[in-house]
Amino acid sequence: MQVSGPNVALVRHSRPGAVLLSVVPGQAFPWVTLGPQQSRRSADAYRRFSAIAWSTLCHAGVPEPMWKRAQRADQNVVSGTRGVKASLRGRVRWCSMEPLRIYLEIGKRWVFASAVDWPGWSRRGKGEEAAINTLLEYAERYAKAAALAVPIVSVEVVGRVATRSGMADFGAPGAVGPWDDEPLTPKELGHHLGLLEASWAYLDAVAAASAAELRKGPRGGGRDRDAMLRHVREAERAYAPKVGCRVPPRTPWEQQRAMIVAGLQTVPPDSAWPVRYAFRRLAWHILDHAWEMEDRSC
Repeated sequence: MQVSGPNVALVRHSRPGAVLLSVVPGQAFPWVTLGPQQSRRSADAYRRFSAIAWSTLCHAGVPEPMWKRAQRADQNVVSGTRGVKASLRGRVRWCSMEPLRIYLEIGKRWVFASAVDWPGWSRRGKGEEAAINTLLEYAERYAKAAALAVPIVSVEVVGRVATRSGMADFGAPGAVGPWDDEPLTPKELGHHLGLLEASWAYLDAVAAASAAELRKGPRGGGRDRDAMLRHVREAERAYAPKVGCRVPPRTPWEQQRAMIVAGLQTVPPDSAWPVRYAFRRLAWHILDHAWEMEDRSC
């Protein structure tokens, strides 16, 4: 839920007193207040989030001395809106950036947090707070995969949806929300296509640098590199009809990708998946396995 005051906007969790992120309107300053309900992990998530946010401010043209002074002021965190207002007033001028829109997909044991406008950026945790923390912990990895600076100034939780057929507990984001009814503008379509293609390029680069045999999971399981790539390719072929695009078996992967890209630009109105969800599901599956391959190659 987004809660606004005269000089501060806070993203609150359902638990009383738990505040994850806040930003003062008129200031380009990302903030975390560590309330009594929050865990040590929240502080770790903030440190990772903050590094990306300061990099974004620098690229956005905020003068270096100003954002460095504001970064040093990070040591003077005071919980509550009064402390935020007092410590931030006049520090940094405003950079016009939209909030990071996320939604939560609720399962029985697991919750997925997904960025509505950044396909592939979806992570899960055991509870809403853990899911959002994990999503923010992956900001740096996602920016690297997307080859873009991800502009995070504030976070807006746009809604919650129940998972479908236990998908969140199984390990995949499977629910569609009202935000998926929004049509993609030509600019947004180009943005989404670019992120999907960047996800494929990132997976290809990770696979090229990985050994054929990957370290096994804690229970001794997990696919090796080539089996994982085959799984991703076949999953994409299974996803394609959801947006009205049929890919014949044994189609070369590069050709299959080109067919999917073409299909995503002409999704019929009666398709099984809305185009926004299709982009998120495709990119999530690609990056989820790229990151798994990276982690198991270490």
